Amino acid sequence: MKKLTSILLFFFLLISCSTENKKIDKEFFVFEPDIRLFTSYAFMNAAGFDSDWNDTMHPIRIEIRNYLDSVLTDDYKKEINDYYKKFGGGDFYGYGAYALNSKFPPDFGLICDSCENEYLDKFVGYDSLLRDFYAKGNIKELWDKYKGKLYEQNIQYKTYAEIALKQITDYCRVDSNYYRNIAKGNFYYQQIPLMSYFTAFFNETGNDY
Repeated sequence: MKKLTSILLFFFLLISCSTENKKIDKEFFVFEPDIRLFTSYAFMNAAGFDSDWNDTMHPIRIEIRNYLDSVLTDDYKKEINDYYKKFGGGDFYGYGAYALNSKFPPDFGLICDSCENEYLDKFVGYDSLLRDFYAKGNIKELWDKYKGKLYEQNIQYKTYAEIALKQITDYCRVDSNYYRNIAKGNFYYQQIPLMSYFTAFFNETGNDY
């Protein structure tokens, strides 16, 4: 029930009832994990993001936090903690939105045609810090280890996504393909164990949601 409620909440927040016809994409839902989100939230955890709405953190979050704590020097951890406290703090939306509006590693620079977002203005110098963190934290190796597990988590929600979409179109009394017909791009669904439990956000980048 919690899974279905979460999916429904996402759809009510992110999809508006437009009447403009759009080309139907071959894939409406995409469940592939994103290394940019993985890197940014790994940075948050290493830099001081310790809170969680659950009694215990997700096991993957605990494993990655312990690994990063073991490979990063105390001086470097202080450096990124200083940045974290000054820019963004516990703003998981800001760190996620920055990641989704950035280039893939090892660059991490903002994609200029999609970076007009007030939340991103405060992340001064974050691209260079992410590049450094990506190297020092061996994020590529971590990503290779965990991306399969992250995909397995994401794909479990495929059925719930389809059910939620059908319930919404039924409730609105529109054709079952309504949203696929008007969508400009794809809907990317991500479970992020490096975030706190019971937190979520929506972001639009270019044609994708």
